[in-house]
Amino acid sequence: MKKFILFMLIYTLVFATIIPCSVFAASADYIIAEEAAKFVSEKDRVGLEISGFVPQLKYTASPTVQGTVNLKVRNFVQEVIKNAKKSNYSRKISFFYKDYSNTTTGNIVSCSVTASVTSSTTKNYETAFTVDLKTPKPRVLTLENVLNSKNAMPIVNTIINNSIANHPDKFNITEKKDPENDNFYIENNYAKVIYNNYTFSIRFGSIKDFTLDKNYYSKETFDLKMIPLRTVCEQFGYTITYNGRTKSISIEKGDFETSIKIGENSYYTDIKRKRTLDASPELSRGVTYVPITFFEQILGIYYKIENKEITFSQYIG
Repeated sequence: MKKFILFMLIYTLVFATIIPCSVFAASADYIIAEEAAKFVSEKDRVGLEISGFVPQLKYTASPTVQGTVNLKVRNFVQEVIKNAKKSNYSRKISFFYKDYSNTTTGNIVSCSVTASVTSSTTKNYETAFTVDLKTPKPRVLTLENVLNSKNAMPIVNTIINNSIANHPDKFNITEKKDPENDNFYIENNYAKVIYNNYTFSIRFGSIKDFTLDKNYYSKETFDLKMIPLRTVCEQFGYTITYNGRTKSISIEKGDFETSIKIGENSYYTDIKRKRTLDASPELSRGVTYVPITFFEQILGIYYKIENKEITFSQYIG
């Protein structure tokens, strides 16, 4: 009996030890912690107190992926040092990183890297990387990859700009720029986008794509694409209704409503905002066509043209 109890105790301890190790195996196998100061020259360290660690990818199966990620982290360290040295006060710089690989699936490794610079005030800097180490084609992931949308970048840019506009007291951003396609980490089912050292969360599956490869035509002027209104709109949940009395076509979704008339170059994002586009709506064989710019400028549906394929995308939350 005593031998059995001893066996079960040893088994339990071993089992409890093995499980957590296996869960975190992906990151443990591919990430090593390096002292941040290692990437700063002795000359640049003068007047600075540098502490903490940054991640370095160790994945010799793809020197290109490893080199790209590690160079990004090193450049981040050097950029933080460069900004810190602009201050005339004593400067303490603390680096740390967080590995989110245990919240991802497969062979995805994802990390955020943060630097806290303390002089007369404290300022934080942040960067991130996400890689898919699945063979035979390991790669640095982009927002287009993880959000599964060809129009991810303009949509992400819009989400960020709207967040800043809606909460001006929350963000102190002096320099406007486009978000970077690879500056994010993954936490559970969200892409955490780093923009101007702030983090914006975008849920996986929140962008819908629809590809049109036929049933549209081009006008001679500027090769303007004319798109079947109903075909695209209904893919994104809009209701299309023809009003025989006013001879207009209404487009509705939730609280949004607008209308168009065949042959009239008048478009509205709301009742008070009238604008013209590249062409008027046209009717051909019982189908209403609108200029491709209608979708982005009026409905907020972005598009990308690749050869004969047109991919439309909209953020659905």
